[in-house]
Amino acid sequence: MIAQNSAYQARWKAITADIRDTDREVAYIKKLRGPALPVQTINIDGRRLVVGYVCEIRNCNGNNVFAAIELATGGIWAIHRRHLDVMPRYRFFGSPDKSMKSIIFKQMTDHDEHQREEWGG
Repeated sequence: MIAQNSAYQARWKAITADIRDTDREVAYIKKLRGPALPVQTINIDGRRLVVGYVCEIRNCNGNNVFAAIELATGGIWAIHRRHLDVMPRYRFFGSPDKSMKSIIFKQMTDHDEHQREEWGG
């Protein structure tokens, strides 16, 4: 969805500007290149959102990002999860408010639960 819309592309570029192109473990985020799931449109707390997921090639469980676009405002937010050692580290993009942080974190945990059910783990 972001790739097909120049306004969304500009916003994505702005919120990921501090990612260095030389950091190859997260550079995929800037370009949204990697394995991805189809985007979904959801309604949560009166907000109509398009949510999606992309991950680092060959490391989807260890390095992934979940993004949300609010259709009414064009706002874009994301959470990046990177497993280093045992504990994951989280980083938000787009300065989401508390409600949006909760929404995208829940999308991430719902995805994880679905993966566990699908893979029998």
